[in-house]
Amino acid sequence: MKIRNGFVSNSSTSSFLIWGCIAEDKNIPKELFDQYDSRFELMDEIRSKTSSELSYWLPPTESIYLGVPWSRVKDDETGRQFKDRVEKLIKDFYETHGFIDEPKFGTHQEAWND
Repeated sequence: MKIRNGFVSNSSTSSFLIWGCIAEDKNIPKELFDQYDSRFELMDEIRSKTSSELSYWLPPTESIYLGVPWSRVKDDETGRQFKDRVEKLIKDFYETHGFIDEPKFGTHQEAWND
């Protein structure tokens, strides 16, 4: 029996695991959308002006997953400190950019096949 150590490169499945929230497109100010050609361009621009720590994923639905991967918990940071740090980043992000809804935090995971 062979045991493979390391990354399996022939897999067509991708996934992510973040602590954060899901922002619905309808809760993003229309003025922001009107300035950009796509949701990707919008999020790249917003992210460049805020914390580079924030990650996002744009599924085909009208929502945005926004958060920080669990893999970025600092060595000297507890789980609660990590959650508090991420929640502050997102709340600041929401306030700065006029997002309408209140973020609901949790662990979000997605996987998909190409």
